[in-house]
Amino acid sequence: MKVSFKRYAAARIIRSGLAIAREIGARGGSAGHGEDGVIVLTCERPEKAITVRDFVVLLAAFLVFKGAVIAHLGAEVYNAALLNLQHGAWFEKAGAFIMLADPVSQAVAARLSSIL
Repeated sequence: MKVSFKRYAAARIIRSGLAIAREIGARGGSAGHGEDGVIVLTCERPEKAITVRDFVVLLAAFLVFKGAVIAHLGAEVYNAALLNLQHGAWFEKAGAFIMLADPVSQAVAARLSSIL
């Protein structure tokens, strides 16, 4: 019994195509058949790691946190702690820069000081 090379090649192409389709399916894509019978592979675009909305919510939470710390400690104690950080190592200086009292966190502190 003699197997023709064309049949063997066609079977090999189909097997490799199915393996690729399985791999794409494992990654969240899908494989289907077009109108003409050709296998069509589609991949869904991965979601972004962080969206603009997530970033805005994170920034707002950070500003509220800074305002709560300022309201709890008081402006004088907070500024003294920042002065100590500004004379430290490079990462302490970076932390002091990030934690500087900005107008938004001061406004939050003014609102929260009446509650605390």
